[in-house]
Amino acid sequence: MNSDSAGAVPPQPLFHTNIVPISAERHGGLRLNSESGFGFCAGAATMPIGLAEFEPASTSYPILFTDATPAAPVVLLGMREDWNLFVGETGAWTPGSYVPAIVRAFPFAILGDGAGGRQVGFEADAACISPTTGLPLFDNGQPTGVVHDAVAFCEAVETDLVAAAAFGTALERAGILEPGEATIAVEGSASARIAGYRTVDPARLATVPDNVFIEWRHKNWLPAVYAHLFSAARWVPFTELAITQLNARR
Repeated sequence: MNSDSAGAVPPQPLFHTNIVPISAERHGGLRLNSESGFGFCAGAATMPIGLAEFEPASTSYPILFTDATPAAPVVLLGMREDWNLFVGETGAWTPGSYVPAIVRAFPFAILGDGAGGRQVGFEADAACISPTTGLPLFDNGQPTGVVHDAVAFCEAVETDLVAAAAFGTALERAGILEPGEATIAVEGSASARIAGYRTVDPARLATVPDNVFIEWRHKNWLPAVYAHLFSAARWVPFTELAITQLNARR
């Protein structure tokens, strides 16, 4: 079914399958349990990140750019599409590893209301939403700090993702992104090939004209460039983790 098909379902935000606008009338008795874990993204092998996330994410994961246009920055979390190596069987994220903002925003997301406006929605079937456990979403019909904080955070995440997209587009236009691929081989198991991504070529980066480089500096993009390059050091621990988990599943 393509986007022009009659009755086509609007695209859902990442990790959402049944997002609905939040309201006191329908959801006044619900609560948010922030301790329910990250099982909802256990199948995410990559994750979009915002511009401000490059530096903290670079200490935990390889940062890559998609091979589609525009070049969107993502962190590498798994070697195949249905397996996030950093989410355990209980839904816990690997201790000490950076948790992307788009994950922390769940189950909330900003929605269009069909009339040019925007409103906050949430995943109605999320495990972290219940009538008995956690902090209330409403108090006497009014949104609590949980909802207000969720709106502010979702808006900040959205703004940062837009900034990251502009950054990726600039790198693509500068011609400094090159295709990459990696193969993880485990003795006695089938190898896993990771492809469909791009990285900054340091040699091409060195040829960027001075006026463009200065423009990037003024836009505060250079820390993100260097964080991306620094994140290449995470390939070795990522590979070791992948091999360890593959061996554990044999």
